[in-house]
Amino acid sequence: MLYFCLPAPRNFQTTSSYHAGIMPETDKPAPREAQDNEPVLRPAEQTEEEFHQRSEDFLQNLVERLEQLQDKNSALEVEYSV
Repeated sequence: MLYFCLPAPRNFQTTSSYHAGIMPETDKPAPREAQDNEPVLRPAEQTEEEFHQRSEDFLQNLVERLEQLQDKNSALEVEYSV
């Protein structure tokens, strides 16, 4: 004998693509102008010493969190060396 378990049915909903406004003069709104979503790329405004301090702080925080996970799971081994 073979048994099958079917997943619960999912609701399927759609929304109208009609974008008219609620005011009479907005029955046919003008299409939105294209926006420039290009990211602005520029160098960070920080000194080299600030960069090194932030990166050292980040790595120290990461190692501490990984060591906490290591304490909970003996399959992990964490070692930080420069």
